[in-house]
Amino acid sequence: MEAAAARAVRAAAETLTGVRAGSCRIAVRPQDGAPPAPAGRLRRGPVEIRLEVQVALTRNLQEVAERVRRRVLEAAATELGMPVATVDVTIIDLIDVITDDSNEMGDGVEGWRP
Repeated sequence: MEAAAARAVRAAAETLTGVRAGSCRIAVRPQDGAPPAPAGRLRRGPVEIRLEVQVALTRNLQEVAERVRRRVLEAAATELGMPVATVDVTIIDLIDVITDDSNEMGDGVEGWRP
């Protein structure tokens, strides 16, 4: 289940031009006082997502991290039906990517796909 969810999270991040998603970890957030899950079952509750990405060196890193975070939250809600407590985005590398800037969102940021 985690592998399928991680694939969906990475795919959501990669909808942004100049972003390549890498390692993705999804874990149920520990809750104080919550009883342990029954044997053979996973705990339920909000999850914490940790995602590593590579970003085109021409992008504003803070803006990219925030856009990735929003895309991940949207995908978790709409595609996975998964409540998310936190999304930690770590930019691990800058990459030289040639993008097609004809795909502008109209919000002043060139090269981002809608």
